[in-house]
Amino acid sequence: MHTFCRGNCEAWPQIHHNSLNLSINICTVKTIPILPATINQQREIVSLVEKIHEEKRKDSSTDTSVIEFEIDLLVYHLYGLTYDDVLIVDPETPITREEYKLC
Repeated sequence: MHTFCRGNCEAWPQIHHNSLNLSINICTVKTIPILPATINQQREIVSLVEKIHEEKRKDSSTDTSVIEFEIDLLVYHLYGLTYDDVLIVDPETPITREEYKLC
């Protein structure tokens, strides 16, 4: 896993979102662990992102939620999330426990 925060964290700007009463220190965000994906995982995710980009380029109102969900599943598996973990991240996930195990 990689973390990317270096230097004085106090010097980093903060993001404020008033409607949510949210304050995020950029340096804290930079300490979130990023798991390295294999070349095949990277290719699969890039391919799906390119598919979304192409569809949106043709028609910006195109529904790409199915492709976006495919990316979500790849990331869930990359981080080793269990189905119960997925339900915490996305309580309304359309996939069943059995389907998740088959992915």
